[in-house]
Amino acid sequence: MEAKDIAQLLTALAGLFTITFTIVKYLSRRDKQIVARDVFQAVVESLSSEVEVKRLGGAILLRRFFDPETELGRGHMPYASEAMNVIAAMLRDVEAGNFQKLLADGLRSAPALEHADLQRTNLQKAYLGKKGDNIPNLNSADFYRADLSGASLKGANVVKAVFYQSRLHNTIFKNADLTEANFFEADLLGANFEGALLEKASFLGARNIPSGLSVLIGTDGKYVGKERFKAPTAPAEPDNLNVFLSRPGTLNTSQQEFVNHLLTLLDNEGISAITVERDEYPNFGAVAEVRRVMSGCEGAVILGFCQLEVRRGFWRTGTDEAMEIQGVVLPTAWNHVEAGMAAMIGLPALYIVEKGVGGGLLESRDVDDIVNNIDIGKPDFSRLQESITKWSRAVHEYRH
Repeated sequence: MEAKDIAQLLTALAGLFTITFTIVKYLSRRDKQIVARDVFQAVVESLSSEVEVKRLGGAILLRRFFDPETELGRGHMPYASEAMNVIAAMLRDVEAGNFQKLLADGLRSAPALEHADLQRTNLQKAYLGKKGDNIPNLNSADFYRADLSGASLKGANVVKAVFYQSRLHNTIFKNADLTEANFFEADLLGANFEGALLEKASFLGARNIPSGLSVLIGTDGKYVGKERFKAPTAPAEPDNLNVFLSRPGTLNTSQQEFVNHLLTLLDNEGISAITVERDEYPNFGAVAEVRRVMSGCEGAVILGFCQLEVRRGFWRTGTDEAMEIQGVVLPTAWNHVEAGMAAMIGLPALYIVEKGVGGGLLESRDVDDIVNNIDIGKPDFSRLQESITKWSRAVHEYRH
């Protein structure tokens, strides 16, 4: 979106609101409230417009409800709370981009962010940090499963905030007060905690903990010390060995029993399997959520179970390779996505393929550790154990 497009929109809206605000000073208090309400509704409606410049302009104008010096903020900012709730709601279902960033940055102007409900919001690249002497109060804010990748909370007060399973890739916490904050199972890849106060902050189950921070975390998962964080020279390694389990969201009885037995075999190797359940996928950034979980793993297990049976169909209709196909059995498409992601990361992967299932990497000759034609009803676990043992060595070597 070019600046001139936004300027045109703001000019048009300013003309409309100038007429409104010119007469506001002559209205009664009740009539002023009615005008503010009507303007608020108009701005909210613009956020769902199919015209991008209208959405962008609406995102900018929402901030006027946070300013007690503007016509829309006078009288103790009557629509400030509603404006913040609208922004949070929009950020739960919007992809990263100009509109998303304008909304996210707008939160910085909100008069009260303490205890704010920002669960599952897309706050990528948002600036929620200190500006001059103005320090934002994000104490006890709830960022459960929010995406703050590339965002900045520099110098902010974030005491007792919740970052449960949040994506914090390259998030800047420099000089922030994170006392007693909770980073349970958060992904901290590239996060910057330099100079932050972290007393009693919990990092239990957190992934990709920055170098130097892990050595200052006690056995209870909490940060030890009262001084501002400075990276020491000897980082510690996590104790647990995790692998990502790619499997369908719904399993039949035989498949579920197989998975249960497989988890036991993995446990015997000192390996824990983690996955992303169907109800855990966010409204936006599903692939990023898989990456968040997978980034904390040392390996992957791809379970190619039967999900779709094509009794009769046509292959590449309208091309020179067109042909009729029968009896084709396919796995979940997520197997291919997650297998590809594991390959790009370089994780040692074990492919376990149900009898009759094929397609893509599940029938590739380039895959080293693959167990084909598993009869899920009567699996040969001794054969499977050999492959698990071989693959397990690669997983342990990957850590080091």
